[in-house]
Amino acid sequence: MVQLNFDHYLDPLHIDNGDVTIHQNGQTLPYRLDIKGSSFFAQWLLVERHKFYDLQTRQPMSDRYVMVKFSEDMLSNPQLRINPESILERDSVNGRIIGWANHNDFISPRDVEPWFTFHRGDRPWKTRVLPPSNTLINNLQHLRNSINFRIRRYNLNEDEIYLRTPLDAEINYGLPLHWLNSDINQLLDDLPAH
Repeated sequence: MVQLNFDHYLDPLHIDNGDVTIHQNGQTLPYRLDIKGSSFFAQWLLVERHKFYDLQTRQPMSDRYVMVKFSEDMLSNPQLRINPESILERDSVNGRIIGWANHNDFISPRDVEPWFTFHRGDRPWKTRVLPPSNTLINNLQHLRNSINFRIRRYNLNEDEIYLRTPLDAEINYGLPLHWLNSDINQLLDDLPAH
């Protein structure tokens, strides 16, 4: 049995014990899943630093991150930033899981640093400048070279390189949606136990 936590916290630094509780044979399994919802137009799975690592121990806050895209009739991110409680006034919210990633999928194995780190005010890249998957990239320098190659090859200007809206969070770690695992049947397979 899987139980979802729909509690809403107005404090952006509030950390709960995960969005999903999994019960099997009468026992609660020690897996931590964090569900991230975003607009229909989202191109990135973004996780704020304090929801990615424990800031004191640097231990992962979740084992897996699940990306849910809301339907087109959902309020926009700018509308929700102005009034986050407006989502609570809706009778229902529709969305679908489009992919998921393990905590370690965000991190370059060779550099032991996140593939993508964004600071407040940064605008993430559009997917056209990114490699089709992280399996084609060796390390962070290779990733930067690949992005720069695409920018030069297609002679892209700034509006063609970056998304329009700057990020609000102090630090986000991210993965482009086309790097996510889209096999939902594997979502609960082989989760690490704590």
